[in-house]
Amino acid sequence: MLKDEYYEYDRRHRLVSYRVSGSTPPPDAYGNVLSGQQYQYDAINNLITVITTLADGSKDTAAYHYRNTADPAQLSEVTHTHAAYPPRIKPEYDADGRMIRDEAGRTLVYDVAGR
Repeated sequence: MLKDEYYEYDRRHRLVSYRVSGSTPPPDAYGNVLSGQQYQYDAINNLITVITTLADGSKDTAAYHYRNTADPAQLSEVTHTHAAYPPRIKPEYDADGRMIRDEAGRTLVYDVAGR
């Protein structure tokens, strides 16, 4: 497996850039082969944008939305611009703010202690 990966971080130690090259670049969760990603964050360190460049040169912009005023770090929705990705991902939460359905549609359950 031959690949070179490069990571860049900002002053707050947040990943802001990822690049990969070589004969076996990694696929993402949807099977798309990546060549790089750029990351942007808001003032409270929520990820707000990921621009993904695929090996074929096409790009996807993923926008992360946080709409719960009681929990401004709770992810409400992710939208994508590239046809290779789901256009909209909307996780679900219970009354205690615990995620009960994730981005892949998997159901999460918790015990009485919230674990």
